Amino acid sequence: MPTLSGFQVNTTIHAAFWIFRPDSTLDPVGREVIVQVNNIQKIESTQDHNKVWIFYAQTDVSTSQRPEILEGPVAQAIMTDMEALF
Repeated sequence: MPTLSGFQVNTTIHAAFWIFRPDSTLDPVGREVIVQVNNIQKIESTQDHNKVWIFYAQTDVSTSQRPEILEGPVAQAIMTDMEALF
């Protein structure tokens, strides 16, 4: 299956998940990543989109306030999909 990314079908931005599934023929051990986009406070990225930091609101209950870090193809895919919203 080719690489797949995007938002869940029939959703709104306040109740949405974003998914990344790597191409299983090119990367048989690649991780599938699902990001809850609710309450994202900000996203930072390198200019080439190879590294992305996702920050959630500090009022959310979390074991850490550290950002979620995505790298490589998954980082590029989420930035492409997020930028398409604008």
